Amino acid sequence: RPRASSPPGFAGVAASCPAAAAHYEAAAAGAMAQLDEKRQRTVEQGWLDSSSEARTLLRKQPAAARESGVDPASVEYMDYCAHVGDVAGQVGMAHLYHSGTHGVPRDTAAAAHWFAAAAAKGDPMGHANLGLVRLRAGDGAGALPPLRRAAKRSDPSGWAGLGYAYYYGLGVRQDYALAAKALSAAARLGHLDAIFNLGVLALRGEGMEQSLHKAERFWRVAADFSHPMAQYYIGRMKARGLGTRRDCETALFFLQHAAAAWPAGNGLLETGLAAHEADRPQRALVHYLLGAHAGLEPALHNAGFLYAEAMPRRQPQLAASYRGAASEYFRRAAVLGSVDASIRLALLLSEDLTAEHSASSWRLANELYAEAARHGSADATWHLGYNYLKGRGLPKDWGRAWALMRDGGMHSRFAELRGPEKLLFSLLRAVYEARVFIVFAALGSFVLATGGKRAPGFGAGAAATAVWHEDDDAAADDFDEFDD
Repeated sequence: RPRASSPPGFAGVAASCPAAAAHYEAAAAGAMAQLDEKRQRTVEQGWLDSSSEARTLLRKQPAAARESGVDPASVEYMDYCAHVGDVAGQVGMAHLYHSGTHGVPRDTAAAAHWFAAAAAKGDPMGHANLGLVRLRAGDGAGALPPLRRAAKRSDPSGWAGLGYAYYYGLGVRQDYALAAKALSAAARLGHLDAIFNLGVLALRGEGMEQSLHKAERFWRVAADFSHPMAQYYIGRMKARGLGTRRDCETALFFLQHAAAAWPAGNGLLETGLAAHEADRPQRALVHYLLGAHAGLEPALHNAGFLYAEAMPRRQPQLAASYRGAASEYFRRAAVLGSVDASIRLALLLSEDLTAEHSASSWRLANELYAEAARHGSADATWHLGYNYLKGRGLPKDWGRAWALMRDGGMHSRFAELRGPEKLLFSLLRAVYEARVFIVFAALGSFVLATGGKRAPGFGAGAAATAVWHEDDDAAADDFDEFDD
C-alpha cells in the first residue's frame, strides 16, 4: 500500500512475509516441476550451486569465485587413470559419461562399463552406481546383485537402491515394509534422498504407520541439508500449519531455497553475471529481467542495479526513466526481503533532494536503513549512523552516530565517499580493524616496561584449576528416531 508521504515513484516497501511466501511458493513449484523426475529417485542428483551466480551486483564488483568446471586436461588425466585401473578414475569417468558434462558425451553404456570395472575391484560406489544405472534401465534382476554387495559394504546408495527396488517391485516382489527398512538403513548413513522418501512413506502410510508429523520430521532433516523437494514441502507445511506450527519466516526461508533449485533460473543468473563482468550491461539486463519475471530475488535486485548504475551511462537522456525502473525493481526485491535492495532504494531516495520531497525522502530512507539494520545488515547500520552524523532526516547525534558506524564495521559496501571524508573514514576503519593488534601491542609494551613482574592476584596461589566436565544432557542425534 503506498505511503501518503512517499515521493512520486516510491511506494511503501515494508517486507510482507505472507506475500513473499506466496510468491516463492509459486516459484518453488515451478522449480520442482522442472527437476528431472528420475533424478529425484536416485542418488545421482546435481543441484546447482548458486552461491556465485546469485550474487548481488556492486559498483566495485569483486572477482567472481565461480568454478569453471573440470578442465579438459583434468578429464584427459581422469580418463588415463581409468584405463590404467585406478578406481577413482573409473568412477569419475562413469559419472561424467552418465551426466554428459564437462565435454564428455552422454553414454549410459560407457558409464555402466566403468562402474562395472570399479565394482570388479571391490569398490562400494562402483557396485552401488552400477546397480542404480541398471535399475534406471528397468533391469531389476541385474541391479539387485551389485546393490546388495554395496549394501553389505555399508554404502548408503546401495541401501537406497534396494529400497527403490522393493518399493517399485523391480526384480523382487513389491514390499513397502522392506523398502522402508532399506531406506532407513540408507538414511542412517546420511542419504538425503532416502530421508526425503521416508517422509513420503510416512505421509502415505506405506511400510510404516501413517503420520503427517513423522513425515514433517523426516523432511525437516532433509531440508536442513538442502534437499530441494524437502525444502518445498516444509515451506508449504510451515506456511499452512500442516502437521507443524505455522511459521511464516521459516516457510519463506525454505521456499526461497527450493526456488533457487530451478536449473533455468540459475542459468539466467549465471549468464547475466558473466555478461556484467564482461562489461556488457545490456545483455546482462536482458537475462536479469527474464529472471525477475520468474520472481528470482537476485535477478530483481540486479536488474534494478543495472537500471540505476549502468544504463544511465549508456543513454544519459533516459536517466530519469531508468531511475524509475530501478526504484520499482528494488522495491519488488525489498518486499521479498532483500536487504541489499532496501539499501539501494534508500540511496535512490537520498538522491531526491528537491525542496518538495527532501524531508519525506530522508525519512523513508532512514526507515529503510533501520529495517535493514534490524535484519542484521552492517551496511545499513553504517548508513543510519552516517545520517545521524550529518543530521539527514535525523537529529545530529555524534554519540549515536559513532555507536552505529562502529557496529557497522566503520564502512559500507554501498558508500560513495570522496576527498578528505573518504580519507578520514578509511583511517577510522583501519584503526577499528587493527584494534585487537593495538591492544596486544599495548599489553606487550606494559610487560616490557614493568620488567615482566606479575600484578597482585595473578600468581600460582591465585590460579584456579579449570576442569571440563562433559555435558550429561547432550542433545540427541537427529537420526536417533529413525526406525530400523
